[in-house]
Order: sequence, then structure tokens, then C-alpha cells
Amino acid sequence: MNPNSSSDVESNIVEEHVLWSVFVRTHLIASVISAATLMYSFFSLFVWRQGIHAIQLVLFLVGLGGLVYFCVSLFTLVTYFRYDGERLTVRRFGRRQRQITPLDITLVRSDNLGSVSSLWLRDGSTFQFCFKSLPKAHSVIESLKRQMRNESLLEGHINVLALAKVAAPNVVPSTIGVLVLTIFALIGVLAQRQAIGNGGPLGWILVATMFFPLAFVYIAIQNRWGQVVVYYNWDGKTIRLRKVGSRRVREYSISDIESIFSTHENAPTIESGIVFWITMKDRVRFKILTAFIPNGREVVESLQQHFNRAITVPVFSFRAQTIEQVDDMQRLKPYLQEDEDVLWVGRPKPRAALDRVLAEILFGLILIVMGSIFAALGLLAFMRGGDGIWIAAVVGLCFVGVGLYNWTAPWRYQHLLSKTLYAVTDRRALILNGVIWDNRGGVTPNEAACDVIDGDDLVRFEVSRRDNGIRLGSFYIPDRKKLLWCYRGFWAPKDQAGAIQALKWGISLRDKKHGEAFTRKSGG
Repeated sequence: MNPNSSSDVESNIVEEHVLWSVFVRTHLIASVISAATLMYSFFSLFVWRQGIHAIQLVLFLVGLGGLVYFCVSLFTLVTYFRYDGERLTVRRFGRRQRQITPLDITLVRSDNLGSVSSLWLRDGSTFQFCFKSLPKAHSVIESLKRQMRNESLLEGHINVLALAKVAAPNVVPSTIGVLVLTIFALIGVLAQRQAIGNGGPLGWILVATMFFPLAFVYIAIQNRWGQVVVYYNWDGKTIRLRKVGSRRVREYSISDIESIFSTHENAPTIESGIVFWITMKDRVRFKILTAFIPNGREVVESLQQHFNRAITVPVFSFRAQTIEQVDDMQRLKPYLQEDEDVLWVGRPKPRAALDRVLAEILFGLILIVMGSIFAALGLLAFMRGGDGIWIAAVVGLCFVGVGLYNWTAPWRYQHLLSKTLYAVTDRRALILNGVIWDNRGGVTPNEAACDVIDGDDLVRFEVSRRDNGIRLGSFYIPDRKKLLWCYRGFWAPKDQAGAIQALKWGISLRDKKHGEAFTRKSGG
């Protein structure tokens, strides 16, 4: 037995207490400012009774939101840890001691400066290490990163700290503001209850209208947070999801998924702006906020790959059956490569842009009416001997001209969609004289005569519930400022089911070819 074995074990143990002097300087300044703002506004509103002013109410809400954010962050900060290479013993500020293994960790997240790292656990709790007050923690975090397994990425709860960082500055002041206004309305109703009673049913109806906005607030909150996923578990075959405020864990297979669609929301960080909507065949929708769920984006991308590669009826090759399809194949031939097999050819729906056409016609009608009014006022001024006829006439004619142009929307969109042709081959997707999405959700003509989407981008596609379009491509970061979707794909194809079937079949063909090429290369 080696006499130095015990000393070697002791030397591998890393243990450290927080440096309180550094802790106070880095964490308590913001809390003092928030508390001072909150106390001043509170005493000014409710103790000194100086009257209710907008600036005081704003200070009160801002101070309350900042204090809530600080308290949530404070209770996740680690003040002591001990790591022996296998198990981490941690104590957070004001909370009891806890032991963690690398398998309990779902994600290690660091800030942009690299001075703070957070451990996200399976149960949704957070342990935040500040390297300024815990210098030895950096080596421990790196060791935990190396010991984490990929299996730990398949399960996780919503992270409370990340949720508070994004939601507290916005949700808390808004909620308190609605509650304050509701309380003031109730006080006013109680103070004037005799006058309201004398008004009869009409008086109570007027009182009820004061509280109608609360119903819209509840609907908005339900739409934004009621579908949010707080827990997920994905084992490669079955996905288990649980929503906010529900104890029921719903279980689905890949065949139960109807669509996976991504949107963007205004948020302080790039990651929090990505939102994935998963719609099941039983019409239940789940909203995954990637900033709050550990590895949420990776899990959704894994789901999407399995969903896009689901087993479908073989498509084989496309065969033209109508004169229109024969003409489409003739248009497509100059753009095909040698030995490229066409799987599907289609066009957009004739009335796919009906909502946009109606919107432009209505807007054009408003402009024509306004322009006519301007011209009539100018003519009336001229008849009375005024000299403002030219300005009014020019403005009125401009409005009428723009309105008449908007009235040409049916012919413009019909011409635009009639030239568009979509195709899926065993290698790529083609869009001839097509339309593409713009960043505002509209449609614009594609500048290229033939837009080619390579097979590597076809591994992922999304079906839009709003316009029944099929988006192809992936996210990208321009200048590391925004995370956007490549607005390319089939806009409202007439045969959407056939397009999806061809895309899945093309993906399976490419996977099969890549597998055979890999087997030949490896000599299998």
C-alpha cells in the first residue's frame, strides 16, 4: 500500500469559501440602488401622501422589478463549494448545502466576459459561480464540463434564474401596474357605490366595462405563457412535455407531431428570441423558449430531424399527367443536372395571397377617399377665392394614385404566382421565378430566375400554419447581432402534402447515398 495515497487524495480536493469583500462590491451595489428607489417611491406614494405622480409610480415599479431580479439572482450565488473529482458539495447564499454529480447537470452556461458561470440542473435549479469571489471555481467548472454526458441533454426543467432575468424587468412592473389600476378602480367603485346603485342596471354595466381590459390581459398572458413548456424528456423515440401551471406530463411519439415551427420574439438576448411551436395531431400546442430550457434548441432540432425523416410512402419519380405539368417539366429541364431525378413539381395556390389582396384593396380605398377629400377641399378653397388649390390637388392626386395602384393587387399577385414553379429533386429544391418571404411576413418576387436550395439545407424544413408555406434552410447570425431564418421556400404550394412527402423521401435518399458512400470509403 502506498503511504502517500491519502495525501494524493487530499491534494485533488478543491474547497473554497466566498471572499466577502469582493462579494459585497460586486453584488450589493445594485441592490442598494433598487432598494433606495423602491423605498423613496413607496414613502412618497403611501406615507408622505404627496399625491400620485407618474414618475413616482414608474420609479416604484422599476425599483420593485429590479429588487425581485436581484433577489432571485442572489439566492443562486454559491458561497461555498467542495469538489473531490466525482461529487460537488455546494452551498448557496442563504440556503442549505447540497451535493451534485456531473450527471445532474444539463448545461453549463457562461456570460460573455467569462467571469460568471452557471450550472443548470435537471430539476431547474441554478448554481451561479462568480470567479471574482471564488477564484478556484474556474477549474472545477471546466472539470464538470468534461464529465458531462450527452444523455444529460435529453431532459430538463425550465430554469428559474434565466426566466427571472428576462421576465422580471418586464412582467413584474406590468403585473403590479395592472393590479394597482385594478385596486384604484375597486376603491372608486366602493366610494361611489351609492351613486352607482341609483343609476340602476346602466350604472353597473358602466362599472363592468371598467374591468373588461383585465379579460384581455388574461388572454394575452395565457397566449404568451400558458403554452410554455416547463419540463421535457426526449429519449429518441418519445417526447414528454409539461406546460406552465399543469402537473400533467403529456407523452407523444414522432408520428404524433403535426408541425414544428419557429418564430421570433423581442428579447434582450439572441437565444431568448427563438421560439419553437410544436403542434400535435390532437391540436395541443407547446411553446419552447430556448433561453429558459436547458439545451431546448438542440432538442427541438433533434425532434425536427426525426420528424422530417419520418417513414413515408415512397415517391420514386415524378410523372407528368396533365398538359400544365408537361409544360412545367419543359421549363424545369434547363436547370436540372445530369442524372438528377425529379420527385415533385408544383405551383402556389391560386388564391394564396387573398388576404394580402384584400388588405391592399382596403388600404387603397382609404387612400382614394382621403385624396378625394383633399381635392374637394382644394376646389372649394379655389371657388372661394383662395390660393391653396395646387397644394391640395397635388396631395389629393398622390393619394388617389397610390390607392389606384393598390387596387391593381389582384392582377399583380395573379401574375406573380402564375409564373412561380416549385420542384424537389433527389439532390435539392428549385424555385423558378418564385416568391419568397420577407422579414415582415409578406411576399416579394425573387430576383433570381432559379433559386437553388442545396440538399444540406433540405434536412430541415418547417410548415407554416399561417400561410401553409414550407420554409427551407436554417438559422444564421449576420454580424452576430440577430438570429434570423433564411426566408426561402415554397410559398403556399397547391399540393402541400406532396411537397412534404417529396422532401422527406429526398432526405431519406440522400441519407441512404451518404451511408453507402461512407460504407465504401471505410471498406465495409
